[in-house]
Amino acid sequence: MASLDVDRFVERLGKIHSHFSKHRSTAAWNNASCLSLCRGPLDDSNNTYLKSVLLHQYLFGYELPDLILLLTKEGDLHVMASQKKIDFIAAASDKMDGRLHLHPRQKADDNAANWEAMQQVIASGGSVTTTGGDGDGDGDGDGDG
Repeated sequence: MASLDVDRFVERLGKIHSHFSKHRSTAAWNNASCLSLCRGPLDDSNNTYLKSVLLHQYLFGYELPDLILLLTKEGDLHVMASQKKIDFIAAASDKMDGRLHLHPRQKADDNAANWEAMQQVIASGGSVTTTGGDGDGDGDGDGDG
């Protein structure tokens, strides 16, 4: 199995967080308190230019479909994914100084506890900016906002 380049991951996540922290009051970040980097399951479109795919390549060196990352303005990173992806990202735990929060998917409760945890993170900060599929934020794939 592939392994995470932990130093590169932590450095690049730090760059994203730094930019987000410094410029979150601008239109690009819309004064959000956290940033959601979502990548849904693989589909037939295989669009390699999606923001989420590019961010995954930048952070991990790989595309990790069906994964949710939630980065707070304080620098905490919440990850919800399958156990295999959690194990891959967990390699960064020691370098994240307690700021990495892993939420393995739970089929038994349809991820209810994980969704509740993610919603609490968002609610505690106030607002979220999402990057994802089509680049316009509405998630419908048409790019028109």
